[in-house]
Amino acid sequence: MKLVLILLIIYCFQFSFFPQDGNLDRSFGIGGIVHTSIGEGDAVAHSVAIQSDEKIILCGESIINSQLVFTLVRYNTNGTLDTTFGQGGIVTTFIAEGSGGRSVLVQPDNKIVVGGGSALARYNENGSLDETFGTGGIVHFLSIAVDGIGIQPDNKILVAGGNTDGNLALIRCNTNGSFDETFGAGGIVLTEITAHVPVWSFGKSVAIQADGKIVLDGYYTHELISDEDITGTVLARYNIDGTLDESFGVDGIVKIHVGYDFTCAYSIVLQSDNKIILGGWKEAGQYWNAFTVLRCNTNGLLDGSFGNGGVVITEVGNNTSKGYSVILQSDGKIILVGEAADSNWNDDIALVRYNTNGAIDETFGEDGIVVTIGSLGDDGAYAIALQSDGKIIAAGYSENRNTLVKEFVVARYYVNVVSVQPDTFIPYQFQLFDNYPNPFNPSTTIKYLIPELSFITLKVYDVLGNEIATLVYEEKPIGSYEAEFDATQLPSGIYFYRLQVYSANGGAGSFVETKKMVLLR
Repeated sequence: MKLVLILLIIYCFQFSFFPQDGNLDRSFGIGGIVHTSIGEGDAVAHSVAIQSDEKIILCGESIINSQLVFTLVRYNTNGTLDTTFGQGGIVTTFIAEGSGGRSVLVQPDNKIVVGGGSALARYNENGSLDETFGTGGIVHFLSIAVDGIGIQPDNKILVAGGNTDGNLALIRCNTNGSFDETFGAGGIVLTEITAHVPVWSFGKSVAIQADGKIVLDGYYTHELISDEDITGTVLARYNIDGTLDESFGVDGIVKIHVGYDFTCAYSIVLQSDNKIILGGWKEAGQYWNAFTVLRCNTNGLLDGSFGNGGVVITEVGNNTSKGYSVILQSDGKIILVGEAADSNWNDDIALVRYNTNGAIDETFGEDGIVVTIGSLGDDGAYAIALQSDGKIIAAGYSENRNTLVKEFVVARYYVNVVSVQPDTFIPYQFQLFDNYPNPFNPSTTIKYLIPELSFITLKVYDVLGNEIATLVYEEKPIGSYEAEFDATQLPSGIYFYRLQVYSANGGAGSFVETKKMVLLR
């Protein structure tokens, strides 16, 4: 009898303490959802990022003084506005006419990079513009629209978009916002997508392989003889210097079209084996759209072991549905977030989770699908992120039931995953980064990359060459590492840190690099 009682208690506890994957986390906001009204009209979040302290940043657009503006909102881990950020947790910046925020990333030093319109902006941790970046914190691009951004391990910034001639655009900026002259033509690469008829193309998102190669995802449109447009997904892979990687697809380019209907991947993520996951939607009928996930092999061809010939199409809700942003869990499962219309054609937030072979994961929500009603009007999610504990953050818009004006919305969902590492990065070269912050007081962080098993030392010296501290003196496997330097007992001044790699026989290896840092009290 006691055994039966114990088993019953365990059975009940597992449902009390381990909610089903996909349930709203009711410790966040109100019932798992937070709405934030901003400005004079519609406010829509297009991107989300999570800081190292688990604070959540939403990026998008709103209307202030009748102008579209970059808009950032930062939330505490419980969903309340972080009042240490901007004004009451909100930052708005007028960049140029018609420019709203489309993508956000957080650098290792917690500075925040936002792309949108025809510009990049970088903000300090408190929400003020970083005046060490570009001109007053902003970098403008001539005749190029920005959609997605990425940050390389060396903190150089990649920008995905398109130009006014309908070409894919990929830009690389240095850490101060200047164009990286070692990339393409003065930091810019324009790629024309050709066909037997005129083609217009646009880059949506960007991913960086472990070997440093860059994969750009977007879409292309051209006219058929019947005067109807046909739209498909396009991938381009570039070498580190911006030249097309001719081992990928046809001369570095892959065009994907599923049937003769609209097929568009809005989001890209790389598996640890460098297979490419694309998330978006396609037309599934005259008035219907459906969530769509594609997986490509490393050569760009669709992966036949995934779904139906590399493609998975999922109809969500009672009417049309669209997927917008995709992410990988640490167990390889795939989550696509977007919007789905109900029987009254009101859009709701929607998520679908897939197993590694493309089959719908029926342990998630209801038969693999979660639909969240955020308001009595339209709702949708354009962005997704994972917390370190595996919980899902979905961000987008919600229509205020009283004013019928859109506002930022963010929702948090349970996921029972032991550990989450959505971005598995394998270095391809030794690298020592600039410390951050710099100048510092009293401590700073030094980051470095190790591409192979090596014995290394990381030491600190004063201006006279005297050794001050040994931060690392050991064998390290492949990986990305950080070391903390605490200068509490040292006077202000200039110091140097040096990374040295030793060969197996104990002699100095081929990599040695020294950088300068400033202790300023």
